[in-house]
Amino acid sequence: MRNMHVWADANPHAVFVNHTQQNFRINYWMGFLGNHLLGPWRLPDILTGQEYFSFLENHLPELLEDVPLADRVDMWFMQDGAPPNFAVDVRQWLQQNFAGRWIGRGNEAPHFWLPRSPDLNRLDFYVWGTIKQEVYKTPVENLEDLMARVNRITTEMKNSPATLERVHRNFLKRVRACLEANGGHFQQYLD
Repeated sequence: MRNMHVWADANPHAVFVNHTQQNFRINYWMGFLGNHLLGPWRLPDILTGQEYFSFLENHLPELLEDVPLADRVDMWFMQDGAPPNFAVDVRQWLQQNFAGRWIGRGNEAPHFWLPRSPDLNRLDFYVWGTIKQEVYKTPVENLEDLMARVNRITTEMKNSPATLERVHRNFLKRVRACLEANGGHFQQYLD
């Protein structure tokens, strides 16, 4: 933030609070399946491979309960190259549950994660930015306030089928543009 100025005839004793002394953060898992936004599921702030494995084994099935079985059978699982996603237990679980249908880091991944490809990931090109934009419109008071804002915003997203449909169409448009560019840069062709 740049310097803030208050023009007044008398000292207004103005104070602009643009950050807190408290340091707090949250870590969420979310996913997309077609037009459906899954999650958010709160993960530990500092995530280990074992904790991520526990999430996949114990909590991901809960998030998928409302997804029709026919969709789950053909579903792909994509994750980035974060260290917890690369744990041996995680890769073995993915291979067992999404044999040949998962994208990740490492030689065991049937399809490699492209580390600098956020334009092909709806969470990166829409969800995270939208959440941050809405969350930080006003200063966050504390951790509970931050979590409540994230939950409110994701609920609003989920309750907006028209928005999720637009995001899905935008994703398909990006995939087509990427294919037309033979995997090269295509962002300049998006409108």
